[in-house]
Amino acid sequence: MYPPGAGGSRPSPLTQPTFAAPASAVVEYFLQAGSARTVLEALYSGTVVSEARRESGSATLVSGALTLSVPLGLLVDPLPGLGIPISAADTLMLAAEVCEAAGWARCLDFLWVHRNQPIYATLYATAAEKVSSRSWVLSHALQILQHAAHVVAVSSFLQLLDGVRSATTLEQRLEATMGAAWELTLEQAEALFYHTSPFELRPSAAAPPSGPGCSFRVAGHADVFYPLRDWCFLAILCSAHANLIWPDDPPAVFCSGDH
Repeated sequence: MYPPGAGGSRPSPLTQPTFAAPASAVVEYFLQAGSARTVLEALYSGTVVSEARRESGSATLVSGALTLSVPLGLLVDPLPGLGIPISAADTLMLAAEVCEAAGWARCLDFLWVHRNQPIYATLYATAAEKVSSRSWVLSHALQILQHAAHVVAVSSFLQLLDGVRSATTLEQRLEATMGAAWELTLEQAEALFYHTSPFELRPSAAAPPSGPGCSFRVAGHADVFYPLRDWCFLAILCSAHANLIWPDDPPAVFCSGDH
């Protein structure tokens, strides 16, 4: 939303604050209009006050694809300008409050994907500090749907890649892990099932047609089989996050220096 006569060019953002109320009060209205991810995308696209109606005591904010009505009292008086994007400081303040309200761990994978973009870079750095005591990939994985599992797999692969010389080296290690004997105790198997349950994997007591090497043994006698695609996902996930899945007693296959 640009002011009339702007000729389609984007005006420079304001330098002074737009909001008189705390960020939490403003963000409450944003989150009524969309999810945390939708609001973060909207804020990045730019936010303007498009209308201020003193007779009704309300104002209209346009933020990306979102349009919301807020009490006029949330804004400074007099308004710094209609149709002009709010300042970068205001945008960052609101975005940080969105992450705070939704939970930094839940927002972190989205911020990681966009970490090289303005605003998101600062948010990602803040989020990484706030959840540095645990693996954010798996923490968030417990709250996402199956269609986003590939994001977790890619993020986990990149995390593992940081510790090796090349992707080829990492792929060789993962292939060796997939072909190794996975001997799990009953407790270790239960922990694995718990942490991977959101991904709708398909373990079975019968061997799938995907060939050997796609199973682990529980308590020395029961075999659990997976389709090859699920087995690849398990190898990446467990290699990257063995210390979270099994904090006290990881299976031997994940105790080497490569993991």
